[in-house]
Amino acid sequence: MYQSNIKIREELGIDVLKQYKLDEAISDTSLDNFVELAKQISGCSTGVISFFHKSKQYIKSQSGLNFEYPSNENSLCHYTLKRDEEYVLIPDMKKDTSFSSHPLVTGEPFLNFYFGIPFMVEGLKFGILCLMDQSGKELSRDQINGLTIIRDQILGYLESRKRNKQLNKKLNLYTNAEKWSKIGYFEWDLESEKVFWSDKWFYLKKASKSSEEKAGFREVKQDFTNVTFKKLLEKTNISEGSKKTFNEVLQVYDKTGKLKILHVEASLSFFNNDPFKLVGIARDMTKENDLKIEVDQLAYVLQNSLNEIYIFDYETLKFEYLNKGALENIGYSNKEIKELTPLDIKPEFTYEQFMEHIAPLMINKKKIVVFYTVHQRKDGSLYSVEVHLQIMNYKGKKTFVAIILDITEKVKSEKELLELNQSLIRSNEKLQHFAATTAHDLQEPLRMISNFTSLLAKKYSDQLDDKARQYIYYASDGADRMKILIQDILEYAELETGNIKKEDVDMGSVLKLVQQDLQPQISESNASITIDIPDIRLQANPVWMYRLLLNLFNNAIKFVKAGSPTIEFRAKEIEDKWEFSIADNGIGIKEQELENIFKIFYRLHTRTEFRGTGIGLAICKKIANIHGGEIWVNSTPGEGSTFYFTIPK
Repeated sequence: MYQSNIKIREELGIDVLKQYKLDEAISDTSLDNFVELAKQISGCSTGVISFFHKSKQYIKSQSGLNFEYPSNENSLCHYTLKRDEEYVLIPDMKKDTSFSSHPLVTGEPFLNFYFGIPFMVEGLKFGILCLMDQSGKELSRDQINGLTIIRDQILGYLESRKRNKQLNKKLNLYTNAEKWSKIGYFEWDLESEKVFWSDKWFYLKKASKSSEEKAGFREVKQDFTNVTFKKLLEKTNISEGSKKTFNEVLQVYDKTGKLKILHVEASLSFFNNDPFKLVGIARDMTKENDLKIEVDQLAYVLQNSLNEIYIFDYETLKFEYLNKGALENIGYSNKEIKELTPLDIKPEFTYEQFMEHIAPLMINKKKIVVFYTVHQRKDGSLYSVEVHLQIMNYKGKKTFVAIILDITEKVKSEKELLELNQSLIRSNEKLQHFAATTAHDLQEPLRMISNFTSLLAKKYSDQLDDKARQYIYYASDGADRMKILIQDILEYAELETGNIKKEDVDMGSVLKLVQQDLQPQISESNASITIDIPDIRLQANPVWMYRLLLNLFNNAIKFVKAGSPTIEFRAKEIEDKWEFSIADNGIGIKEQELENIFKIFYRLHTRTEFRGTGIGLAICKKIANIHGGEIWVNSTPGEGSTFYFTIPK
């Protein structure tokens, strides 16, 4: 199993989950909203936020497919948490060795796509946001950036929760109404330039009360009201009986260096036409400011996303909001689009058809529906889209929210690829037909050459000299080799069609038939063959299984320069397939030639060294592949080769 060098938060002495109150079985609608937003951006059906401590997993939010998500070390999130990457993106989990055998991939809900991005504190991981879907897909860079921003916003939200917990703990020390407020009261004596604060101010500023009381106002840090109020006073026309109220938002650093945002309201008091005191309150707006920043950042992401976002009324279906990407692509102004409905830009739909699509949302049968259609721009042009639609509250009322992916290029590429594949199929069919026809037509004249040279040698051999008899031998031998070559070409062409009939095949019976047919070669070469296979039955084509074994055994007997061939045939069960191996003590194959030997007509030796057509191993590869298996070889020159092939059960 993959082992990561990254430490997980569970290794720390500090229990970070308790700091963030994540170990409590309390639902959190804010986390649920983050998951829903992440689903919208990624186009995934399922999202999960979970956190880890020791061997426990706390799932704090889960939305989408209804299935029991493993809350232990076997979960997808726990495994990916140990990966070194900034995020883990698995477009097709069935093809990924780390996930292909996971129960959620092989069984319900048959997940196929996975994306996970971890939460980190002080460089250490303690949780993850993961998104899953039953369909494989890719994420764009903008989608990944959007999910990264959501991850960061979740961390900011958790920090805010932690701060609130600390704040509540301290507030419990107060017994009066002030302990529940975030307001500090102050008075500034303009004559003495001393400032008097309520206890709440010292809490807000985290300053020492005694030091503030002793210091004159001019000695207080310049990051607060000294400079600000002076400027306000300079802008004010002070007249008898007047009273001026000031409103100002200030940035204050407490003694720990932490920035606070305070909203200060103050009023001047006058005596004998002269201002003598400034009275006011300071309210802590830090949390509200942080939340505003988070909302602004999320709004920026949504507004500037290249994916189109549409919001339309639940009752009238009229558009209420389109983001920048949608407006730019559809071509309407913001004023124009608000007079339209989805039916005005979806020419493929009638009202009844569209309502049929959204009905599962309206009756709460589904939380999201996905469909493909085309949008019509203001100029009349069309573009293909993938629509992700759900019901959400917007401005206090129920609306439909649609995330639109412009898949024009994808559809175009798929169409071009389909046309190219069809063209290649037609070309291959013509080529296979030509090869088969040509090979078949060559057999008849070849038989005549073979028959007449054989007859010539039989009847007139005693009337010919040695040179003439040698010429007859060459002609007869060439005809035999051509016959074998044509037969191989016909077999290869037949395999190229991909049409084979499978049935229950006893590999032991096939092997006995191969040994029987190769008995002359086995006896002549004094070959030693060891068979070590169990009783194996496969769904395969018996003729092609025979041909596969015949070619491999024939090569193992043939390619030996000195001594007798020693051959070992073995088989072992590997998950859902059988792996067969044929090892010999032959001449071996150079490493640089290993990738070429399965190519058609590729020969490593001349015909004077070893007879053959150069098609046998190409046929073996076709047979293995057409049965859903593979074939490969390991070899050492001068010592021998081992050919392996797999066949599904």
